[in-house]
Amino acid sequence: MGFHAQKNVTSTPIEACVGSAAMETRNRLMIKNVGPSNVYYAYTSGEATSTTGMLLAPYETMVWEFGGLKPGRPDHVYVACASGETAKVCVEEY
Repeated sequence: MGFHAQKNVTSTPIEACVGSAAMETRNRLMIKNVGPSNVYYAYTSGEATSTTGMLLAPYETMVWEFGGLKPGRPDHVYVACASGETAKVCVEEY
């Protein structure tokens, strides 16, 4: 059974997780940008910016299949948007 939540995103990076931290047994992470603003993601909070992050365009979805957290797979994914903007993402963890 999975868990899901919507999170508000600003220019301050937040971890993409349902609660306050990623599920320890997470095998799958899905982030869907459910609004009209660009969202940027990265594997460290310092890189989740509109300058250095990877783009998650409006209404786009990104999925990570972990098969259990393994070396070389991101333990954490952070999201942020450009300065002065806000966005909303839907996060699902399984």
